[in-house]
Amino acid sequence: MTSRKGNGISRECPLIPMGAITGKPTREQMRTMLAAYRAVGITQYLIYPRSGCEYEFMSPEWLAFCKGAVEDAAALGFTSIWLYDEFNWPSGTCACTIPKDRPELQLQELCLIRKKNGKEAFVRRTRDDYVNVLDPQVAKEFIKRVHEPFYRALKPWFGKLLKGIFTDEPGFGYFPGWKHEDILTHVPWYDGIEEDYARTYPGFNLREDMKREAVYPDNSLQERLNPLLGERYRAAFIAPIASWCEAHGIVLTGHLMNEFAPQPAHHFNGDILKVLASFGLPGNDEIFTWTDIQSTEWLTLGTTQYAVEAQGNQGGLAELYAFGPISLKFAEMRHMIWKQVLHGVDHFVLAVAALDHRGCTAKNWLVPFTPTSPWFPALKKLGEEAQLAVSFATKQRLYDVEIRYPQQDVPLNALLQALVRAQISWRFLRPEDTPQSPCVIVPGVCNFTLEGQGKTFWNPEKLVDQLLALCPSQAYIETPDGQRDTNVFVRCFADGGVVVLNMLGEGRELTLVQNGARVPFWMPPLGVQVFPGWNVQLDAPNTLVPCFQNGNFEFTVEEKLAKLVLVSREYDGPVKLLMDGKPIPCKNTCNQLPQGYRELFRQSRPFALTAGKHTLTLTSDAKSYGFLPVAWLCGTFASDRQDAIRPYKNDGHGLGGYAGTITQTARVQIPQTAVLLTVDSQQLPVELFLNGVSYGYQEWEPFAWRVPAELAGQFVEVKLVRYTDASHLFDARLHGGGMKADFDLPWFPFLHLQWQTLSPLPTSPFPPKTLARE
Repeated sequence: MTSRKGNGISRECPLIPMGAITGKPTREQMRTMLAAYRAVGITQYLIYPRSGCEYEFMSPEWLAFCKGAVEDAAALGFTSIWLYDEFNWPSGTCACTIPKDRPELQLQELCLIRKKNGKEAFVRRTRDDYVNVLDPQVAKEFIKRVHEPFYRALKPWFGKLLKGIFTDEPGFGYFPGWKHEDILTHVPWYDGIEEDYARTYPGFNLREDMKREAVYPDNSLQERLNPLLGERYRAAFIAPIASWCEAHGIVLTGHLMNEFAPQPAHHFNGDILKVLASFGLPGNDEIFTWTDIQSTEWLTLGTTQYAVEAQGNQGGLAELYAFGPISLKFAEMRHMIWKQVLHGVDHFVLAVAALDHRGCTAKNWLVPFTPTSPWFPALKKLGEEAQLAVSFATKQRLYDVEIRYPQQDVPLNALLQALVRAQISWRFLRPEDTPQSPCVIVPGVCNFTLEGQGKTFWNPEKLVDQLLALCPSQAYIETPDGQRDTNVFVRCFADGGVVVLNMLGEGRELTLVQNGARVPFWMPPLGVQVFPGWNVQLDAPNTLVPCFQNGNFEFTVEEKLAKLVLVSREYDGPVKLLMDGKPIPCKNTCNQLPQGYRELFRQSRPFALTAGKHTLTLTSDAKSYGFLPVAWLCGTFASDRQDAIRPYKNDGHGLGGYAGTITQTARVQIPQTAVLLTVDSQQLPVELFLNGVSYGYQEWEPFAWRVPAELAGQFVEVKLVRYTDASHLFDARLHGGGMKADFDLPWFPFLHLQWQTLSPLPTSPFPPKTLARE
């Protein structure tokens, strides 16, 4: 799949034209289209047979065409080719040949009906143009007719140029509504469902529960069926195909049906989170191109995010733009790409890229990602933006709250919209998932409960007010009047990065508030604002001064720590220390402290401490002085308070006892019109490097550097090196000449870059003061 180098830019273009093969194109015609894509920087392609294609699906002629296309793509330097497993959609039928040839594999459901004489009866009905994905024989037949012939024809490229197979909207909910008014209730059917139902829910009977549901439609039957059908669907259809793909060096990708609301998601998929998490490269379908909070399919995005993280946060796929509009603007395309990236997606299918448009006779939408559109050459710039964006897709996202995915039809999108407007980040949980957040929302039909807290709310707004008090945000966006903006989507990352999407069709001035820093910026209509995540390296250990009370210093280790070192004073009398009651000798030459202290101290051998409570005991009569304490605890740790330590994660946080250099690096695109770079250095000396070249120290305000003209508009590695004073080695109460009594951490927030520009942006109704960019 997509290859990356660190957190930098992807080595392949993440845009994937959904190449609808119409007519019977010659190899030369196909090669010409592929060459056109390569000329605009695109390196991936999806071979897609749909309406208008005149090759018989999976015929020798079709396979020969695919082979020629793959050979030419390899010669042209494409990095990835993707196959599509069906003619049109939904996937699973092999162009409807399976339900035609094997009627026993047709889609089935069990119906409770009322006959004309008023009596009730159970009947089974079938759909002769779709398959029963709950029957394991369907997956076997599908693999036999589609996947195996593809492998035989294209074997040399499997796992190399050929990366995966796209499946499109399979499911078990494809009965076209109520054909008969006498149907009281119905459920999907497979041989053995009644036995599975009784075994899973002892004391319950499927047919009796269907009768009860017909009289008392309380959704209890659906709640029991969802996990049962979801697991059957996953095990019978999705998992066998995903396993076949993995065994042949590729991934199963694509998307499911109706992710946008709980009821239709359950109707087609049962347990949709579990099913989608079985894809090798989970995907979604967000083809309506909504760019405002009210219309965006937040449930679709959250479902994909869950599956992506269940697969190790290695990326996902989205089908985009197919419903246009045909007048789609590049700002909208870019906006959609970033919105997907912020939910873990790093492959973007451009739908639809038809060779010609003979298949449009029955369609009322069109967005041609081909030379049909005069803007076709501009795809190169969009691809470059996508390459930058996907470096954020696999970063660790931070969440304020978690939400149990409901088994009922609840107004979940209203809740998600309220959370987004309040800039509260969220992710889904299945029933058995262990929460990571102290705030877990359990949505009900008419209310929302905070799990384990006994608090219930009757509307999303009241819940949001409570969450804002319980879950302070890592970063948030303010309007000029100091209020939280309600028309942005904000994503915070563990490395300190923040990305902001403007969900309003207006430009305006906003301010990022993060760790006490305030960074004003101009947000264009449908803009994307990227504040980079930094890798923050240290050149000295962090330190913690033990504050002994009655000879004991009690502290907490939040996660196991290795290679801690204790240093004790040799000067002014002997110092004897115990760690958890055991002597800890300090006999080695000190290298943990700076000059002036290492001569007066000795240190222990490195040791480890397990997570939990620990006690350091001073057993001698040595006196501790403010600037000459009896001991320091040293190591690569972070500390958010004076009595707790945890592993340092190269994020710049928790360095209250640190004295040394702080080196933060990130890959950044300099704005085209930037002439000056400024930072708030917290009055520390700072040196700027761009692509490894030093542009000198700044030691007092303004901390500013001229931007080299040749780097404007370019991606560069920015490195900022700060040099601290020695104050943080000592008890926090000594800072500021005894005036500072709080252990106020972190001391060293990220330096946010502010680019001053040559002229205001043309989209701005008034000149922005600064333009902060990544």
